[in-house]
Amino acid sequence: GYKFSSYAPADIKAGSIVADKQIIRVNYEKDEDAKVEVKYTVQHWVAGVHQSDDDVEVTDKVWVNGAKEL
Repeated sequence: GYKFSSYAPADIKAGSIVADKQIIRVNYEKDEDAKVEVKYTVQHWVAGVHQSDDDVEVTDKVWVNGAKEL
């Protein structure tokens, strides 16, 4: 659900040599492309009889770290 954004300080890169006790912040941002498929089915019942030909499946994609609901 997240992707790398930047380092702080900005001149730090992966593999850099840093001073003892230096604090390096690695920033991440929400990855809007990280999605998972969520679906549900609406069943139609008439007078206690399932009308399966009228059932409808609803499918959509939501953010992977969000609520798995539509």
